[in-house]
Amino acid sequence: LEADLTAVREIYGPNAVSLREYGAIDDVDIDLHIDVSFLDEEIAVAWDVIRTEPIIVRLHCSLTQYLNGPVPTVDVFQISTKERFGLGHQLKKCYCSHFHCSQTIEFAEQRIPVLNEYCVVCDEPHVFQNGPMLRPTVCERELCVFAFQTLGVMNEAADEIATGAQVVDLLVSMCRSALESPRKVVIFEPYPSVVDPDDPQVLAFNPRKKNYDRVMKALDSITSIREMTQAPYLEIKKQMDKQDPLAHPLLQWVISSNRSHIVKLPVNRQLKFMHTPHQFLLLSSPPAKESNFRAAKNLYGSTFAFHGSHIENWHSILRNGLVVASNTRLQVNNRYKGSYLTHRYKVTY
Repeated sequence: LEADLTAVREIYGPNAVSLREYGAIDDVDIDLHIDVSFLDEEIAVAWDVIRTEPIIVRLHCSLTQYLNGPVPTVDVFQISTKERFGLGHQLKKCYCSHFHCSQTIEFAEQRIPVLNEYCVVCDEPHVFQNGPMLRPTVCERELCVFAFQTLGVMNEAADEIATGAQVVDLLVSMCRSALESPRKVVIFEPYPSVVDPDDPQVLAFNPRKKNYDRVMKALDSITSIREMTQAPYLEIKKQMDKQDPLAHPLLQWVISSNRSHIVKLPVNRQLKFMHTPHQFLLLSSPPAKESNFRAAKNLYGSTFAFHGSHIENWHSILRNGLVVASNTRLQVNNRYKGSYLTHRYKVTY
């Protein structure tokens, strides 16, 4: 143990590790401090990480049998968000075999930048048609869906509404628009995966057994976001449960399945030529792609390019990415292959 701690301090600095010994019971808590200041601020916010505060990986293991004793128990957290640190659930999955101190830090430094490429429950690589997006999310395996919704891995809708009510309102509106579209069979993708609150072994909304009318009924029972912000959330949830027991689980899914990071732009950052106060910043690129863009921007500069897409398409875009629809059943206007962009936003209407 002492040799491993010495190696950690030599490689990562004297503050990279701390420990508390419990000699009477032959236990020790080893806290490894993982520096995450390399994350861009926008990415850190999207991942609910405080980039100025280290992520702590706590190994609880035998004091005298560090190498030969039982596999350590692992906890991953940040001090300020210890009670609900979503990335902690995901990182813990990574440490089944990486538990020596130096290995743990090395693995964390390699994995954290690409966490969005792995399922938050099973830690298997995502297989998305258009590649990874920004926000970590659950894969489509039913066992992972059950765990994600029943074990408290995802943020509560109450937390999201408290910090971004207008964004939640936008997500619900996009979901409704896709569901009301004559093209819903094509564009309402992904279809919700929602566990039945009365029978946690069953999916009430199942992509293999689509029932658009039942989803619409639940969506109609979701209380308006404006009302949600004006009353205690538990009371609002009770009202929704009374109207339709699937309304609140559907709301949770609409929020948690979004793979992009969206924030309402403050007035001082809004584009005045857009002539609307309803402006949002959307980040969808994974860290590696965003880093490449910023490097190119520093070399060549950048300009605004506008892409017009009907609101009914955005339920899918936020979860599947922007796709080239030419010569597919998604095509509406394009005549030639590609995604159309213009420097004049009015052309995109």
